[in-house]
Amino acid sequence: MKPGPFAVEQWMDAYENDAKYNIAETCCASISISDLIEISDLKIEVARLLDASVKQTYGHIRGTPALRDTIASLYSAKGNHLLSDNVLITQGAIAANHLAFYALLNPGDHVVVQHPTYQQLYSIPESLGAKVSLWKAKPENGWLPDLDELEKLVTTDTKLIVLNNPNNPSGAVLTKSFLKKVVSLASLSGIHIMADEVYRPLFHGIGPADAELPPSILSLGYDKTIATSSLSKAYSLAGIRIGWIASRNLDIIEACAETRDYTTISVSQLDQAVAAYALNQSTIDNLLSRNIQLAKVNCQILADFVDGRKDVCEWVRPVAGTTAMVKFFHRGGKQAVDSTEFCKKLQETTGVMLLPADKGFGTEPGEFEGYVRFGYVSETKVLREGLDALSDEEADAIPSTGTTPSHRNALQPSERSPLLRELEPTPTNESFTSAAAGDSDAGRRDSSIEHDGEDAVGSSETNTVTGEDLERQTSLEGRLRQYEGIPEVKKRMKVMFPALAIGVFLAAADQTIIVSSYGRIGSDLGALNKTSRIATAYFLTLTSSQPLYGKLSDIFSRKACLLFAYAVFGLGCLFCGLARNIDELILARALAGIGGGGMTTVVSILLSDAIPLKERGTWQGFINIIYASGAGAGAPLGGLLADSIGWRWSFLSQPPLCLAAIIAVGCALKLPAREDQDEEKQWYDKLRRIDFLGAATLVAAVFCLIFGMDRGSNVSWSDRWAFVPLCLSFPLFGLFALIEMKVAAEPFAPGHIIFERGLIAAYLCNFFSFAGWLSALFYVPLYFQAVQRVSATKAGLLMIPSICCGVSGSLFGGYYMQRTGKYYWITVTAYAHLVLGLIIIVLCSGLVVSSIVGICIGMCVCGFSNGIGVTTSLIALSKIIILRVAPLLAMQLIKTVSNAAREDQAVATACSYLFRSLGSTTGVSLAATAANQTLRSSLKAGLGDGKQADKIMTGVRKSLDYIKTLDPTTRQLVQDSYALSTRAAFILEVGLALGSAGAAWLIRERPLSNKP
Repeated sequence: MKPGPFAVEQWMDAYENDAKYNIAETCCASISISDLIEISDLKIEVARLLDASVKQTYGHIRGTPALRDTIASLYSAKGNHLLSDNVLITQGAIAANHLAFYALLNPGDHVVVQHPTYQQLYSIPESLGAKVSLWKAKPENGWLPDLDELEKLVTTDTKLIVLNNPNNPSGAVLTKSFLKKVVSLASLSGIHIMADEVYRPLFHGIGPADAELPPSILSLGYDKTIATSSLSKAYSLAGIRIGWIASRNLDIIEACAETRDYTTISVSQLDQAVAAYALNQSTIDNLLSRNIQLAKVNCQILADFVDGRKDVCEWVRPVAGTTAMVKFFHRGGKQAVDSTEFCKKLQETTGVMLLPADKGFGTEPGEFEGYVRFGYVSETKVLREGLDALSDEEADAIPSTGTTPSHRNALQPSERSPLLRELEPTPTNESFTSAAAGDSDAGRRDSSIEHDGEDAVGSSETNTVTGEDLERQTSLEGRLRQYEGIPEVKKRMKVMFPALAIGVFLAAADQTIIVSSYGRIGSDLGALNKTSRIATAYFLTLTSSQPLYGKLSDIFSRKACLLFAYAVFGLGCLFCGLARNIDELILARALAGIGGGGMTTVVSILLSDAIPLKERGTWQGFINIIYASGAGAGAPLGGLLADSIGWRWSFLSQPPLCLAAIIAVGCALKLPAREDQDEEKQWYDKLRRIDFLGAATLVAAVFCLIFGMDRGSNVSWSDRWAFVPLCLSFPLFGLFALIEMKVAAEPFAPGHIIFERGLIAAYLCNFFSFAGWLSALFYVPLYFQAVQRVSATKAGLLMIPSICCGVSGSLFGGYYMQRTGKYYWITVTAYAHLVLGLIIIVLCSGLVVSSIVGICIGMCVCGFSNGIGVTTSLIALSKIIILRVAPLLAMQLIKTVSNAAREDQAVATACSYLFRSLGSTTGVSLAATAANQTLRSSLKAGLGDGKQADKIMTGVRKSLDYIKTLDPTTRQLVQDSYALSTRAAFILEVGLALGSAGAAWLIRERPLSNKP
């Protein structure tokens, strides 16, 4: 059967070319290819984007792999990723809808269609011989259809329910709970659900943190669902004729593909190249930011117009999309105008083009009498001037006013909401040409607005966009939530912040509190040669638990994990203070590390949840100031306590503070319930989601590496307890990678976060820099105490300048990036100076001269350089760069989480600590191996063989105090041996730092912008 005339498209075709102010079109103000490149962070030449060397064959019939992968990722959520095989590329959404109907429907099938909606969605099923029932929405119900009515419409013959969400023409949305009820009803009878989602994700009247934010129909766990969309409405590219069909049911995709073989076969390769570029993460975030802001601003302008004329017009304000239904009355009463004649006369007299709803959407006489459809997300200038002309029209439907219409003064920049100011682009042109776009991807028109863009390529080259360059995208719900955070939590952040700060301070202080006192600890416990295990045990459990907290907090809640971390850390510190020997102390430190891993990680995750992306760096900056204060206070405090009341009080003083933090968090931290936690009540179900296998494998791998090196340096490298663990460690690391990428259902260190090609350089920078820097922090105080014979208190005080320089370096690095927008060369320079600082330490540790001042200078150079490098290196992890934030160590976290999907934010935040902790653990262990091996060899060479020599060797390796009991000659020999051993550690640290300097050259430059 031939379908009837397409009323909307006929009207558009008849009137759009003569319109002066086209505010009937439905695309976000359109952009050119040049505009798109300016908006994107990934700068390429047009000639490269549209690669003229590619032969224009049919190409990939179902769409290029790069484009299909990118589109699939837009529908992917935690533990529920869509594959590229589940996506079919089409010529716009109008072709996608057409193919889906042809593939699914047969004559006699019954179809229920949400109404009002785009005419294609009910006319094509009718033309195929299907029986169509319109599921009608009414303005008095906010243009939402009634669920009870749907139950009445569904019959035993119902094959398909058709939705349009967000809705054209009303701008209404079917909320999450509403959609779930539709799915529940459909699943009872195996009915398919097709949703035209071409206006997603333009949700400008419902907050991203709102629990009712509509998901894609594909996200609700029902396999008989189909989503269609395109580049026209939300992405401003109606001229790029790309749409798609997506479904989790491969049979549906296959049926649609077979149907298309009889129609268009394939899609233009040039269009697909542009589409892949537009939907790449380097572009899509900026493009959506621009269009959501435009929709918010223009909707308010239209609201001011309608609300100021309540005697002649009324509406239900839209919450999404680009369209609105406004009803006009004759002046002096509530008699609706003839919308068709009204629109004709309006265009004739003013040049303003609107669409009469009774003609475009009505299925029976008078159904939408008086209603016109506005397409208000055109160029703002066009909308303003069109409404001005409409205000001046003297038709009896519109009042004449002697005052300036309220919309002319609406929304000055300073009056806009924080999110609008945050998303507001910087104008680059004073005016752009315009004309708007059409419905459900049938549009062919062009318009544009102001925008801004920035570069994002390699350090010195321009790249073409290939399948390999297209990185994992974020689900659209995640993108929206990143912009606004959780407003209700943010409001209470000032009250909650002290509770969070206590744990951060303790975690930082605990990492440095033993730096100046572990010599005393080892001497008191008679195990100086084992003191490195105090640090490595802590970092071992810290390393493995930090990424695990990301997943645990997703399952058990942020608050529960933070309380658990405080409790375990407090118990660990208590047991440290009560330890009777070195082995008990090592075990207690391992327990404390489990808690310490969560005390900083969960706080960062909370900030990622609650604080808008634009403001996140400021709050993370506050956290890092507290962290730096704790790290700075830890070393001198530990030394002071060790020299006065005893090192045990370094640990015993922390449990009361942990208890205070637990009480504060319990009272102050109130988070909204997350849906997945509400739905999964059984502990067993929750525990099944935890990647225990991956965590255990990582712990085993790191433990084998550390134990083998420690055993080899203290006993013998030929000892089987040294050789076997070392040999096992490397396969275990490989097994860990395999588990995370292939086995774990919900990995705590997912492959797309850890092993992504473009991120390896930044991860290696952090691994090697922390390996070198942390081991220097550990062995420089030992050098001061064992060789220079200073007290633990003084050794701690001597560390303060370097720690302060580390904070200063972070500040300087952030300031430099803010001013220049660059970070590549400063990163390379910073890590080169880290190497230089460690070389200074080597030279001043007796190789050329013995100088405490020289070593302190070297440590300051290291601290300042590492502070810069840590701040800059991980910016390569992100394509969304926040410039107007506190430029501290926070930057690496902001870049990680803003690059991750909302559902991956907690995991990404936790994994950002993984390489730092692994580097710290490995660095201290390697340095201990080098130092112990050198000390053992040097003492043996100087003292010779014999029982007395063995006694001295055992004594000096267990206690620094033992050195004082030796005769002057032997004491000097022992001090020289300690000088050699610490110097060996310093030389190893130079090698580790060279690794960070080398990796820095591989970082890709991505110039920064002021956009979220």
